[in-house]
Amino acid sequence: MGQSPWRRSAPVASRRTVSVAVEVTTTMPDMKATATRRTAVTMPDMKATATKSTTAKNMVTNATGNQIRPRTAQSPSQAGPVAAGDTAAEAVTSQFDNTASEQAEVTRRYNRLARIYDVYDAPMEMMGTKKRRQQLIETANGAVLEVGVGTGKNLPHYRGDIEVTGIDVSSRMLAKARDRARSLPVHAELIEADVQELPFDDDTFDTAVSTCVFCSVADPVQGLRELGRVVQPDGRILLLEHVRPGNRFLGRLADFATVLTRRIFGFRANRRTEENVLAAGLEIIEIERHGIWRTIVARPGSSDTDDSAA
Repeated sequence: MGQSPWRRSAPVASRRTVSVAVEVTTTMPDMKATATRRTAVTMPDMKATATKSTTAKNMVTNATGNQIRPRTAQSPSQAGPVAAGDTAAEAVTSQFDNTASEQAEVTRRYNRLARIYDVYDAPMEMMGTKKRRQQLIETANGAVLEVGVGTGKNLPHYRGDIEVTGIDVSSRMLAKARDRARSLPVHAELIEADVQELPFDDDTFDTAVSTCVFCSVADPVQGLRELGRVVQPDGRILLLEHVRPGNRFLGRLADFATVLTRRIFGFRANRRTEENVLAAGLEIIEIERHGIWRTIVARPGSSDTDDSAA
């Protein structure tokens, strides 16, 4: 395929500390006292130049010999349009510090479930999820990125000529996926990574695949934006997800169930993934709706679409 899927390193600007006095005055209600404090703020020197030595220090070499540099996390002001989450409150708070802590909790839960996950998920498979996954994955082509590869249950459904890069946040789930991949004809490179911060160059993959993943991503819109970034403009994003029921009573029931499912299993039963796909600036090409299930074929949106996403 010519290029490595790993992201190229970018120069890192040196920083100079500038002390700035910031006066913050707080007036307490029903009290006559006014508190004033001064805070020192460190600001980057905008004239600083990039240095090769700083870049080299931040390089990491993976098992295949490719080098990557971890991407710098975005601040809320850099994150783009507000995410459309489960509720208006979640859409706002998902951009702040609780996103990392929530994802860490999800990772711990899936590491704990890894040993029994296939047994735990068997009832859903028998109710049609396996068939839906297989039908979706049969349409994948070219260089494929599968996010949330889990224990590798999708790997047998890829054609033998497909090269798959699979990621997951759970190291124990990945261990089971690697065991499964050894007996399959598909070539799969399995990497521990987070869909919210993918370590790949822009426009790397022809197809991205996700099945029952975005119910457990702390900031699903950010994860979907990342898929739009790493998939080529004429590529496709294949999604199979369960969503919050449209029925008012069932929707509220899903909201109640989410309190338990999030704490015990790590996923949310009330995600509005269809809306989140649009909020991420992706363009939906095809969609099939079967009860709470959505099979979505999307592609990266144009720059105009990204700028206007809500």
